[in-house]
Formats: sequence, structure tokens, C-alpha cells
Amino acid sequence: MAPKKKQSLAVSRRKIAAERVDYDLRTTARIEKLYADAGRSSELVLKDWHGYLNIFCFVLTILCMILLYLYWEYLNLKSTGTVKM
Repeated sequence: MAPKKKQSLAVSRRKIAAERVDYDLRTTARIEKLYADAGRSSELVLKDWHGYLNIFCFVLTILCMILLYLYWEYLNLKSTGTVKM
């Protein structure tokens, strides 16, 4: 058996790029088929608000953690008698 020739890097990159495009087309077609089978619209609707929702929940969690820490500090100061009310 003769040894295989090595492909140039440009040819390999072109093949990889073509396969990525083909993969995206196959994936989109498959998703549209699944939507059609489920009886929904075949339009793919991207929900960009998911990223904003994640950021909002993260910020809300950090805010709650800060408030809990400040409340804990307040209780510690109150129990030692240094806070006058």
C-alpha cells in the first residue's frame, strides 16, 4: 500500500469550513422537521432575552447575598451592644 500524501493546510481548512456549513444546514433542516412534526411553526425564533435573563438573575443573586451579609453584620453588632437604637 502506497503512503498517503499529506494535504495542505489550506485544503484541510477549506474542507473543515465546508463541513461546518453543511452541518449547520443539516441541523437547521432537522430542527425545522422536528417543529413540523410537533405541529408548530417551522420558523426558528431565537430568544436573545435568555442571556439578559441570566445576567438579571446573577445580579439579583449577588444583591441578595450582599443584603444577607449586611443583615448578618447588623445582627452581630446588635448582639454585642454597639448599636444604639
